[in-house]
Amino acid sequence: MPTLDRIGKDKVVNHHLDVPYRVLERKYSFLSVVSIAVISAYMFYMQYCNVPKISIVIPCYNSEKYIQEVFNNLKAQTFSDYEVIFVDDGSTDNTNKMISNYKSQDKRAKLITLKTNIGTGNARNIGLKKAKGNYVIFLDSDDIYYSNLLEESYNIAKKNNTDITIFKSNYFDENTQIYSSSDIGWLWNEPYPINEIFTPDDVKDNLFTFCRGVLWNKLYKRSFLKRYNFHFLNLKMHNDSYFVYCTYVMAKKIYITDKVLISYRINHKNSITTIHKKIYDEKCKMESVNALKSFLIENGLSDKYKIALQRYSDTF
Repeated sequence: MPTLDRIGKDKVVNHHLDVPYRVLERKYSFLSVVSIAVISAYMFYMQYCNVPKISIVIPCYNSEKYIQEVFNNLKAQTFSDYEVIFVDDGSTDNTNKMISNYKSQDKRAKLITLKTNIGTGNARNIGLKKAKGNYVIFLDSDDIYYSNLLEESYNIAKKNNTDITIFKSNYFDENTQIYSSSDIGWLWNEPYPINEIFTPDDVKDNLFTFCRGVLWNKLYKRSFLKRYNFHFLNLKMHNDSYFVYCTYVMAKKIYITDKVLISYRINHKNSITTIHKKIYDEKCKMESVNALKSFLIENGLSDKYKIALQRYSDTF
């Protein structure tokens, strides 16, 4: 049992040891606060300040024939504040290797490699989830993007604060190597506003026929896509139609420009449309229409767009 003298000495010793401990404790407490502040500032920067203006999502499957042209088109863009997300959907050729090489040369490029082919719709969903830009554009790995594509579409979208910006396109025939007009990005012969803002109500009865449901001639505000959690169907064909028409329904502002910003490649054997057209065309169309019907019912809009949906179904 310790004596009183011994206890007193221990108290003195512990008292002297406690002083530097408290100083050390305050020092580390201060450092912890500083560290948390630095980390928080970095995360804020990464989330809000280090955000590209545009995210480009490009699904790829055995695209080695055209992917170098895609790289060249991207390098030629007059607009530089973008990220490009390549989703390699289980390619068995040199597509992945070529994208990896391009990625090593351009820090804006990202590559998502899928071990098996899951389809264009699912690949686009994965790319969209990874997108960070204020706007999103979905491009194909075989189309021809004009050098002013990003700059022109972004400036129009930003100026008019649109949810969807649609631009004109041309065809490029792989067989003849000739460019030709495709009439404002596959717009059909229905009345539509041009070079001005409009709403779904302005074209209510023609909402699903004033413009075909293709992705490659549209720029989307990402916050709009995120708000309604739009997604692509897992279909061999027409997975983009469902997505496009659902966005038309919910958009507050749409704008069509008559500027030609892209060419759609036709008559080549590796096209998704060419590969699946005979087998899946009608089946996928009906699945897409039925999904659109369900979307309208879920949002209480089936009566409002009854005529538009019927006119769309009549085109089959």
